[in-house]
Amino acid sequence: MRVFLPALPWLALIVAGLCWPALAAPPGEPAEPRRPIRLPSPAAEPKPAPEVLLAPELAKTLLAFQLGGVWFIDPRNSKDVAQASNHTGKWQWPPAGGYDIHPKLVHLVWDPVRFPQDEIAKLIASSGYWMRFKLNGKTLAQGPNASSGDFHAGTMQGGQYGCPQGTTCMVTSVLAAPWFSAAAPWTVDATFAAKVKKGEEPLERKFGAVIHRPMPEMSYFKTHLFQIFQHDRCKTCHTLGTAAAVQERHGGIIGQEISSTPATTAEGTTISCNSGCHWDVALGQVVPGVEFHDVEWKSPGFDLGLDWRNKTPQYICQKVNATLPTPQAKKKHFHEDARIAWAVHSGKLPLGRGTLPVAGPGDYFEFVQRVDAWIDHGSPCPK
Repeated sequence: MRVFLPALPWLALIVAGLCWPALAAPPGEPAEPRRPIRLPSPAAEPKPAPEVLLAPELAKTLLAFQLGGVWFIDPRNSKDVAQASNHTGKWQWPPAGGYDIHPKLVHLVWDPVRFPQDEIAKLIASSGYWMRFKLNGKTLAQGPNASSGDFHAGTMQGGQYGCPQGTTCMVTSVLAAPWFSAAAPWTVDATFAAKVKKGEEPLERKFGAVIHRPMPEMSYFKTHLFQIFQHDRCKTCHTLGTAAAVQERHGGIIGQEISSTPATTAEGTTISCNSGCHWDVALGQVVPGVEFHDVEWKSPGFDLGLDWRNKTPQYICQKVNATLPTPQAKKKHFHEDARIAWAVHSGKLPLGRGTLPVAGPGDYFEFVQRVDAWIDHGSPCPK
């Protein structure tokens, strides 16, 4: 015979346990509050930011931009602005940019045509729009500034560089590397579109321009520097590659009291007068107000290969780059060597023997500006 316990007492115990008051905390300690127990739930996926849409009535009025101007800083002096010219709708690259030293940025000024000027900043920031630029068919990456991307965009107020007076224009500044790696003529194709509701076709507008180069790219070294290396003031000193050549050049003036012995250096042989020649050079007084660090009168030995006679522009340029491989080394030599300053600025002979014609441009400071333009833009050599 099976005996079943009554269900009621068990039920009462369960109910009593649920309703029993919490145990009191020890004296002096607060009772721990009850906390609900929650099972961990899957992390909620973040909601995408709402798309910025252009008002339909505004989107329908948008038209493309047109090129108003092309400009850059003249790489020959880093000061003057060079601007492309527009003849009957055909853009021509300016002569100042005709060399193989390239400006760091090429600025394209876009004149808005029935485009709300207060929307240009939004277009640049992709707020309500997207924009794509191509150069000779290659898409350019937009960056926030000149140190990243292929180009960056901004605005400028009118009245200069092809932006009409009283107008806010968009400016796209393309870095030298992507611009000059593309062959002229340069074809700029741009597309922008207003962002619209999902399912609707984006409202695209295209604009662009073609900039022609009227003549082949010229060598800056060959045009502006080669003739200096070939001038007698520079070329003659570079022919004194032995002690005998130095003595012969000076017609016996240099004797035993003024030595001209060769010295072997890490770069090769040099012929030195031991500060006994050309006192104005030795004292650093070639250019008033300028202090030179290399004032010893010396010439390079023939083993250095720096005899410029009968040498081509390509050879001299490549030899300078090999001998002075860094911009710092080049500037130290061309800026701080009193013998070079003497050749381009002074030409004064010692012992009251007169003054010789100097190498062009005939002024030390203009020479430094000219050679720095070549150094600062990669020291390219003629092809």
